[in-house]
Amino acid sequence: MSTISSAEVEHFVDTVFGGLDESVQIMIGERLGRRVIACGERLWSAGEAADYIAFVLRGRLRVRVVEADGDVRDAGEIGRGQAVGVAEVIGRRARVGGVTAMRETELLLLSAADFEAIVDHAPAFVVPLMRSLATRLGAALRGEQGYTAPETIAIVPLDPHTPQHLLLERLGHAAGRYASVHVVDAYRVDSAFRPGSAREPLGGPESEAIERWLDERDDSHDLDLYLADPEDTPWTRRCLSRADRILLVASAGASPELREVERLIAADGAVPNSAHLELLLLHPESCAQPSGTAAWLEPRSIERIHHVRGERRGDYRRVARRLLGRCVGLVLSGGAARGMCHIGVIRALLEAGVPIDAVGGASAGGGVGVLLAADLSPDRIVEAIKETWLDSKVFSRPKVPLVSVLESDEVREAMVRWLGDLQMEDLWRDCYVVATNLSRARLEVIDRGPAWHALLSTAAIPGLLPPTFRNGDVLVDGGVLDNLPIGVMLRRNPGKVIASDVGDASDSIRADRSLQVCPSNAALLLERINPFNTDTVVPWIGTTLFATVTCASRYRDPELMDDLLYSFRPDLAGLPALAFDDPEPLLDAGYRAAQRAIEAGVFAEYIDGE
Repeated sequence: MSTISSAEVEHFVDTVFGGLDESVQIMIGERLGRRVIACGERLWSAGEAADYIAFVLRGRLRVRVVEADGDVRDAGEIGRGQAVGVAEVIGRRARVGGVTAMRETELLLLSAADFEAIVDHAPAFVVPLMRSLATRLGAALRGEQGYTAPETIAIVPLDPHTPQHLLLERLGHAAGRYASVHVVDAYRVDSAFRPGSAREPLGGPESEAIERWLDERDDSHDLDLYLADPEDTPWTRRCLSRADRILLVASAGASPELREVERLIAADGAVPNSAHLELLLLHPESCAQPSGTAAWLEPRSIERIHHVRGERRGDYRRVARRLLGRCVGLVLSGGAARGMCHIGVIRALLEAGVPIDAVGGASAGGGVGVLLAADLSPDRIVEAIKETWLDSKVFSRPKVPLVSVLESDEVREAMVRWLGDLQMEDLWRDCYVVATNLSRARLEVIDRGPAWHALLSTAAIPGLLPPTFRNGDVLVDGGVLDNLPIGVMLRRNPGKVIASDVGDASDSIRADRSLQVCPSNAALLLERINPFNTDTVVPWIGTTLFATVTCASRYRDPELMDDLLYSFRPDLAGLPALAFDDPEPLLDAGYRAAQRAIEAGVFAEYIDGE
């Protein structure tokens, strides 16, 4: 383990601690050691003794923990200037998770004994470390532990005909609205040194000087965008070796086959890197709807997809916000007919210029979300929902209840008429719906496959509508387990969440106060036939099943709620839960709720103006 120079100590202290007393710097320099680990190499394993802290000088680490049920969960990433292992050293306990390198990573190590000696001499030394630890703990509590905003993104064009330099400038300009961005390509390196230097073999006479030049610029910006070549060149290898995330870019109409340049980052490739892969597909300005995305995903392990049309600034800004961890996500609850309120909320947000980068939901909210992600206008969304749930007369066609009380054939046919063979991965905005997997007793997040099937699955109120099936598993309404899936949104797209919750049906389910048990079906039927009787107030089976599903709306994880930009709960008093024939009051309730928040300035800093 090599030592670190005084100049490196000074730079390290300034980066991590914002500067410390010279005597403390000397003390740190005498105790720090250097170590370089390769991609996939383990720094330590869970259960090992915590005898040192590691600081990342260059590269990226992934932390994984083993849950009580044996499942392995990503607990976050550690990037340049950050520390790992602080909590265990301070608490004098064993490692709680395993840490591996996502790419070649250079570390500075400080033993537990030396850490305590420095803290005794300079207590301020520990304050920045504890702030960083608190930030990561807060992210974990909000469900964001699977994502850490990248510092360096390698943009890899998959074809030489991709308008790569134009894309780099547009994406850099879009990201520059929200962060300090360093945009670099081979041309800029050549300009700083000499023509051709960027593509000279790594390890050449200027290689170290280029690395230092890049490091200096990286340290002074929030985000670095590196444009690689579309083929295997020394510059491409340098970009990939520095990347925290890799953004593959291709024209949607090109061949989706795996390219040779992509093999560079494989475990046995020339530049192994386990950074998260994202895919950006470029579409013509006139493209109405993406298609064929599944063919691009099949040979690759893609974490997130981005669709961009022509020169649309809004599309590039959406990509930039998602990459920076500043996504504005919209989460919509279940609520049957009351889901029409969501459309009023959406109309007001769009009119005000509030961006919606991603959308997710349960049951009725999931249906509205998919139609929004497909770029339908609010008016068209209303038409689609009325045709699906009202014109199909699904609630007036009970059947012999072997699987469910109602039939969904007409509903399915209407969904197919509106969505055709559209796949979830082909939607313009990132979109998911949730369903309850009864076979595995878990929440199922659906973001791939036929959109009509996703809608049918998330809205299958158990007992009322038939379940759907997927690989032999039985799926019903997602609201059973999570009627407002905010946590799913934060794990997929960290940032801020706007929630619209219309799922509390407690006001619509009541019974006569004099009753202790429900009268028999025969007695209730006779009562309704007799025109001289007053009907006993008891909930209809559909109302009971709907209220059962939406009970989850009444309970919220306070940590997740703290991360909301705003939560809409429109005034639903007197509005129907299962009647789709009069949407206007529902649309108006949602619109008015959103207008009040907009006028109060809640979204002022997020409005996507020019």
